[in-house]
Amino acid sequence: MGDERMGLAGTVALLATTIAVVFGVALSTEDRASSRVSETSAGAAADEPAPKLDSEELLQLGLDRAPTVARRVAEIRGIEFDQVPKPQVTDIESLRGLAEDEIAKPKVARTLAAGEAELKLLGLLEPEASLADVSTDVTADAAAYYDPKEKELFLLGDAVPAGPALAEFILAHELDHALEDQVFGLPSSQASNDDQALAESALVEGSATALMTEYAARHLAVTDLLSESGAIESDTSDLPPVILAQVTFSYIGGQQFVDELRASAGGGWDLVDFAYQRRLPASTEQILHPEKYLDDEGPLPVIGPPGAGAGWEQVDAGAVGEFITREILRQDAQDPGADAAAAGWGGDRYRLFHRDGAPDDCVANCRDEYALAIAWRGDDEDESAELNEALNDFVERSLGGVAGKDGETWALEGGWAATEISGDVTTLALAPDKALARLLARPARQVE
Repeated sequence: MGDERMGLAGTVALLATTIAVVFGVALSTEDRASSRVSETSAGAAADEPAPKLDSEELLQLGLDRAPTVARRVAEIRGIEFDQVPKPQVTDIESLRGLAEDEIAKPKVARTLAAGEAELKLLGLLEPEASLADVSTDVTADAAAYYDPKEKELFLLGDAVPAGPALAEFILAHELDHALEDQVFGLPSSQASNDDQALAESALVEGSATALMTEYAARHLAVTDLLSESGAIESDTSDLPPVILAQVTFSYIGGQQFVDELRASAGGGWDLVDFAYQRRLPASTEQILHPEKYLDDEGPLPVIGPPGAGAGWEQVDAGAVGEFITREILRQDAQDPGADAAAAGWGGDRYRLFHRDGAPDDCVANCRDEYALAIAWRGDDEDESAELNEALNDFVERSLGGVAGKDGETWALEGGWAATEISGDVTTLALAPDKALARLLARPARQVE
């Protein structure tokens, strides 16, 4: 819902996930590999403070090391560069400026406004929060980025000053983006829906994360990485949980997906190449359950909910997917039933409507000026029934719904919710009044 690559111009390496990968490498690397001293840190004692890099030193290191790192990346990846991009150094404020310029574009602004309304209606974003602000704030945790449009690679001088090993680690991640872009072309975020766009992001970031993990195990001293990453302050506490979950999903969930593809190909990258060249992942369900990608099990078709009628305009439509369905149901959940209910996802369609004449900006929880309906199709009728029950619990638990006597509508603060189930399709509707909520909750007709 409102992806737009978080408002950024390209793919980014984020410090929080980079540090998480460092510790993952440390846990998975054998002791003898962990104690190996890399070329860039030969002779440094493990107990000495990590060397610091200023921006000029970082740029020089990037220029000096890029050819060697690129050669190693290409060797691991099994494909060749047409041309190795020269690293440049910028800073967080410059990257933030790029994000702000992107967000100012009318199409992106409309997408973010719709995404903000959807997240607030579902309780995934606080009423006072701004998705545009969140999209720029995420740049404060960036370490580097690759811009596939301009074919440029940047290290952030004020984000990775901690030492040469960590800088090389991050450089390997971004050079993998550049390599895959040259050979395959990175997905351009023109997917038919935002669930598919998130799945494609997981392939891109997961591939680069898997690559840099293997790069570190082969070529870097993990003791140096641990020392240098410990000097970095990465604060994601201000990020809404759903945004942090999406970031983690793209990097860590994407890496797990890529690892499964490689395991199925005997350790090689053939199936990852296939994913880029022949069949991009179609849904977050395929990322969460790689066997469904391998079996080419795509989303089941669903016809979206009905229109809202006179006085309302549709401003967004798409698919939320299994990942966001899981995040919706996880809110305030006390047991693992939410994940099990989401795992029955077979397909979905949503529609967001805006009241004619109402301001585009959300007011409080958006329930006065927006209406949202999501129709889910379960893998079978039992899965749909399980999801319907979980949705009813979600409305009462997370949205504070007060159930009506019919068992299908709930009074909310400033609006109403309704659910309905028919066969393997269950629908949730959120609207300003009860009648509209019931109208939008009419189950979508099953499509064979």
